[in-house]
Amino acid sequence: MIKNKFIILLILFSLSNLSLFAEKTIKIGAYENKPKIFTNNNGETVGFWVDITNYIAAKEKWKIEWVTSNWEECLQKLKNNEIHIMVDVGESSARKEKFIFSKETVLLSCTVLYTQKGTNLQSIFELEGRTIACLKKSINLSGSQGLKANLKNSNINCKIIEMTNYSKIFEAISKGEIFAGITNKDFGAENEINIMSKEVL
Repeated sequence: MIKNKFIILLILFSLSNLSLFAEKTIKIGAYENKPKIFTNNNGETVGFWVDITNYIAAKEKWKIEWVTSNWEECLQKLKNNEIHIMVDVGESSARKEKFIFSKETVLLSCTVLYTQKGTNLQSIFELEGRTIACLKKSINLSGSQGLKANLKNSNINCKIIEMTNYSKIFEAISKGEIFAGITNKDFGAENEINIMSKEVL
């Protein structure tokens, strides 16, 4: 497990959107990150974050609309004021320059590195020259304690492939197209069929 703990906050919204809660409908970004937030078989946005957000919306008498996209596109939509709120976002200095975060911490998460079953990975230095997939624009990749920082601090050179969702990362690991991939612990625990998580020392 890469030592990359980060705080997950409930919602964030762009600095110019503070007055939008008076509008008829508040648009909230959603992406596929099961079990925390995902689209079920009926096409409904569900999960841990949805339950919390719906509860707040009911108390505050908000009318909300879930807007589904991939992670990177959700962040861009927020920046462009196409949506008003996003859930499940790790705080970073760069993001705080653009967005306002909720003050209450909802979840503490971390980054886990996954490989195929049978891979005998014993040290982070064994990642030298390997191909690793990550979620594009994620704090797991580019945060102050993300994969890039860990590799740089250990003087390890890897080929990093950025993908649009975590499911594609696990699929690529299963097919042997990449050596390893990183996700958050919650997605990994829910979806690690035929995948083995490895602790990187």
